Amino acid sequence: MLSHYALALEAPRRPELQAALHAAGGRHRAMAENLLTTAGAPDPSAQANAFVAFLDAILFNQLTAVAPHRLTSEQLRRSLLALIHLVRAQTVGWMSLTPSRRPSRLETCSDAVSSS
Repeated sequence: MLSHYALALEAPRRPELQAALHAAGGRHRAMAENLLTTAGAPDPSAQANAFVAFLDAILFNQLTAVAPHRLTSEQLRRSLLALIHLVRAQTVGWMSLTPSRRPSRLETCSDAVSSS
């Protein structure tokens, strides 16, 4: 992951690196779009860029934060699920689902996260 950030910082000065960075970003956005599709987002392709940006911020924090401020694996899992549900709630009213339906959606998202 550190090499990804180094590449991102170097690419504006070296145009030949921009293609590699663009390809990697495309793969990340495709995975995010697939995850958002699985989660039931109505327009995953439009939301994938923002989703990847949020994940980049979380990863950057994990790489640079001192130990007490790093998230545990459980906190990361919960944060990712909360982010998925926030995207879905904002766009299709996920929070209006009955509580009995929410766990099944959580399981669907958890399965999508663990299979990526």
